Amino acid sequence: MNSVTCVRVAIVAGMFLGGARIAAVNPRSDEGLKIIPSFAPYFPPSLLAEGITSGFVQAVLHVGADGRVLDHLVLACSHRELLAEFQAGLREWEFVPARRRGEPIAVRTEVVFHFEARGAVVSLTATTAATAATRWVPTETISLACTPRELDRPPAAQVTISPTHPGPRLQPPLHQGSATVDFYVDAEGRPRMPVVVASSHEAFGDAAIAALLQWRFSPPLRAGQPTAVRVRQTFVFTPPTPETHGTD
Repeated sequence: MNSVTCVRVAIVAGMFLGGARIAAVNPRSDEGLKIIPSFAPYFPPSLLAEGITSGFVQAVLHVGADGRVLDHLVLACSHRELLAEFQAGLREWEFVPARRRGEPIAVRTEVVFHFEARGAVVSLTATTAATAATRWVPTETISLACTPRELDRPPAAQVTISPTHPGPRLQPPLHQGSATVDFYVDAEGRPRMPVVVASSHEAFGDAAIAALLQWRFSPPLRAGQPTAVRVRQTFVFTPPTPETHGTD
């Protein structure tokens, strides 16, 4: 029988999702995402047979305002054998949504799950200290995502959709605007978990995300192998060019 695993979780950083401008969680008035383990993962016997009793999975999660995990992307892990237990945990664990000014919100959060095969009690602790997460992550990791500098070449946009200009519908109307979106491009070239990091109006952020989710990119490659990458895209909204008509 597999030994029961002790699971520790470090929440490294959080971003609010949606068209609104992202703000950091205020620890005095806001609450971050909480993860309650209702499922005890088992440490893979193949790793135990090799004398390995600990490991980690680092992932970014999109958790909705209702506490459901809407999307996730694994960024790194110590052993691929832990990924199945991580997936099982996502299906079974309870996620208490983050709150802003008392209201539940959707959040994109980077999390480190640390697995240890010891004892029969499953425990979980969460901290916002990035140093704690760093302490748990060994230098030898299996990296499933990278920075843009590590790519063989920047991912090329193969399918693009222009966002609808929301300015004329606003009160007062805004003829110009912009929005910068932070998102991941996965190994298949799909944009994942976009968040607005800056916008001249929430409506421009909403329009940018709606368009971006329909984009497709060439699969990011690192040393010839598909990977995921975190990037940013700025959308600039300008007044539409008046139509011109020829004369006889």
